[in-house]
Amino acid sequence: CSSDLFLAELKKTHERQERARILGALQRFRDPAAINAGMQAVLSGEIPFMEGAGLLFSGQLFGKTRMMSFNFLKAHFDEIVAKRPTGGGFDFGSQFPRVGASFCDAHSRAELQSFLGPKVDEFSGARRMLDQTLESIDVCIAQKAVQEPSVVSFLKQY
Repeated sequence: CSSDLFLAELKKTHERQERARILGALQRFRDPAAINAGMQAVLSGEIPFMEGAGLLFSGQLFGKTRMMSFNFLKAHFDEIVAKRPTGGGFDFGSQFPRVGASFCDAHSRAELQSFLGPKVDEFSGARRMLDQTLESIDVCIAQKAVQEPSVVSFLKQY
């Protein structure tokens, strides 16, 4: 898996900027196996949770991996909840709704709301984050409905 080299390099260095660059690269993989490897490394503790938490939201920018972070959260919810950092007024659980940040369809929106809706009140700030994420999805759906016909029409000319 292409992420193995990056994970190996991450283990070798303790330099914060270099680690941040490696983690940033890992977050941009398009290969489902590489994305999963990064998520698993955070879940297993191979990558410290606070440092690698962004990997739990990877893959959202690409169609074939868009649902990976949401599906990973659903599959490992209790484990992630148990490992999430809290304190000082911060609860990582408030970030869980970000797994749907790139959704732009009613079905995915409904799944996100159905899964997280009953759970978010146990995490400080998560209800607001879920509401904002759902609103963002609604805006995307509305924009797509308005713009898609003209885009399709334009592309048919070529």
